[in-house]
Amino acid sequence: MNKQADICLLLEGTYPYIRGGVSSWVHQIICGLPEMTFHIVFLGGDPALYDMPAYELPENVIGFEKHYLLSDDKLNKPKARDGRHKPFELWRQLMNLFSDRNTPVPDSLLTKLTATLGVENQLSLEDFLYSRESWHILTECYEENAANQSFVDYFWTYRNIYRPLFVLAGIARNLPNARAYHSVSTGYAGFLGALCAQKTGRPFLLTEHGIYTKERKIDLAQAAWIQDRHNAIDISMHKQMDTTRQTWIRFFEQLGLTAYHHASDIVALFEGNRLRQVDDGAPTERTKVIVNGIKLPRFDEH
Repeated sequence: MNKQADICLLLEGTYPYIRGGVSSWVHQIICGLPEMTFHIVFLGGDPALYDMPAYELPENVIGFEKHYLLSDDKLNKPKARDGRHKPFELWRQLMNLFSDRNTPVPDSLLTKLTATLGVENQLSLEDFLYSRESWHILTECYEENAANQSFVDYFWTYRNIYRPLFVLAGIARNLPNARAYHSVSTGYAGFLGALCAQKTGRPFLLTEHGIYTKERKIDLAQAAWIQDRHNAIDISMHKQMDTTRQTWIRFFEQLGLTAYHHASDIVALFEGNRLRQVDDGAPTERTKVIVNGIKLPRFDEH
């Protein structure tokens, strides 16, 4: 078993590869707590986007691993397969929740997902991509939610949106040993935090500098790669929008909702963001504000 760290940091698309506000904050936290040990789990998208780290890891980082949500490295060549019915019933439950804005993924289902997704003879990634059982669920979801939209658009949205969950389940099955798990966003890292909390029973801390779900909604509203087939979009007024955008938005809403409900403590930088977290489903009693510290002596007149 790997050496136990005090804190396992769950980082999506930030430290140590990307410089910026969140990465600087993470580096300062690690360097400012030399008495604590850290294990870093980095989540990226396409491996081609990440080259050399932008930061040198401090000595109290005793473990580092990187995982890519869109990598094909471990994928076998396509071939016809039936897929197992029972694991896909579990998948149906998950699909229902990802169309629900109000119900987080419950403890029991998180446990089953960790034990099932990406496991051979359960629900492998190849089963998800190529099996008849998966095709049946995909077409049912299409007929229920997007029958007036392009099936090709829906097909690729379905594949791309849910595939990273198999990576997260694999990480959760092989978690680094830590006293607590800490994500600095919701999204994929936050959902991984929920899996960590459920698997280990140890604290999961969530800190948000910006509100991840809100930022993804803005990104999706402006995304040129989504071709709208209806009227112009107005996210704030909830007007009709292309089903592709709706599907992505509800996906990120569910990731955030589940992260909030499985976090021990939820931290925002200011009261406005804390209230936004509560509006997005965070339990009020677990939320708090911790503002960024400022070294006031730096501004003293000399």
